[in-house]
Amino acid sequence: MLPYESCNLGSINLGKFITDGAIDWKRLKAVVVNAVHFLDNVIEANNYPLQQIHDMTNANRKIGLGVMGWADMLIMLGIPYSSDEAVRLGKKIMKFINDEGHLAS
Repeated sequence: MLPYESCNLGSINLGKFITDGAIDWKRLKAVVVNAVHFLDNVIEANNYPLQQIHDMTNANRKIGLGVMGWADMLIMLGIPYSSDEAVRLGKKIMKFINDEGHLAS
């Protein structure tokens, strides 16, 4: 982080996106878009303790969108945690979240 930046982070619970044994990609996309919008709104709504933090945060508008519930998702899909299939799916999901997040931003 640069001097006077703030840390604006959010997480998506991947375990909540399994429907009938499959990933609900459409719903995941909608949540990514909403999460990016929400985190951007946090920048606007925040009360910053220093003017320098306000200025730097509003100038670069950095946000971070992560995940949790990865193991839960794998269990619901019947995929072993340490398998090659899990690694491939992890790459696919994070690419999807990254790409959709950038489009939303």
